[in-house]
Amino acid sequence: MMSHRTRALALTALLATALAGCSSGGKDSAYGDILDRALAGGPILGNGASGGDDIELSDAQINALPMNVLIVESETLGSRTGFVQAAVNRDTVTWQSDDRKQIVTRGGQLVGTIGFGNDLTSATAPTFNAPQASRARYILGGDERVERVDYACTLGDGGTENVTVTGRVFATRVLTERCTSPTGPTFENRYWIDGSGAIRKSRQFATPGLGYLTIGDVHTGRR
Repeated sequence: MMSHRTRALALTALLATALAGCSSGGKDSAYGDILDRALAGGPILGNGASGGDDIELSDAQINALPMNVLIVESETLGSRTGFVQAAVNRDTVTWQSDDRKQIVTRGGQLVGTIGFGNDLTSATAPTFNAPQASRARYILGGDERVERVDYACTLGDGGTENVTVTGRVFATRVLTERCTSPTGPTFENRYWIDGSGAIRKSRQFATPGLGYLTIGDVHTGRR
């Protein structure tokens, strides 16, 4: 696991490399304060440890960052936190916050959490091509044992809706997913999908202990 300083320096190098290729502003650019915080070992996006909105950057600064970013809101923790892309394995992406919490997505679907407590250790991510699908979810309990819970899920059309992610408005269609299980709680996920097929925003159930996470995908660097 990276130390905080190693993590900060890695982010600094990534920022500096990207900025060198797109700007000659250097330390006089809008990113000077970001680089200063990284070099000092401070948070880049904020870690949500104290609850509430711990993101220190403006929407414009987040949108201009040279790495992909997720904005994750936890209803249970009452936090709003930035996560940067930490690793990619085919279609599975691991995202990490400054306090080293992680979430894992596959095709925009939440398939894992790390460091929250009562974590989702893994989950299947069926395609959205059929109106019904099965999900297997593996949940870490308080006794450190992993429990498998099987769900039957039904997809529905939630119509169209404009959503805002870091100040930008996107026209989307809404996909709802209602999942039931004889041994686990019923939940309903919602996905806001833009014209390119990207899940711009979602509200997804993690575990009974963690509840729902609302995820905004900035897709920085893909424009």
